[in-house]
Amino acid sequence: MSKEDLLSFKEYEKIFKQSKKCGARSILWLGYGEPLFFNRFWDFIDLINECGFILVFFTNGSRITKDIAKELHDMDFSIYIKLIALILQSKINLQVI
Repeated sequence: MSKEDLLSFKEYEKIFKQSKKCGARSILWLGYGEPLFFNRFWDFIDLINECGFILVFFTNGSRITKDIAKELHDMDFSIYIKLIALILQSKINLQVI
């Protein structure tokens, strides 16, 4: 996916606010890769909370530290950890070693 295909943060902000006005109650973040690698992840979390949405996102969990887990725990959203990604990653790492 090229940069031209991506929306800017301002465009997401506009979409989220319009969606809220139309009655949306939640954001399902499927994304195009691991959300916790996204450099504006916490900005998006703040925007989603500001709009009053419930967030649902999927992660492979590889970037979740104790500090991140604490921050995520204190917020109102659902997180799904895809264990198959962790299993596959551990097999890849074992083969590389």
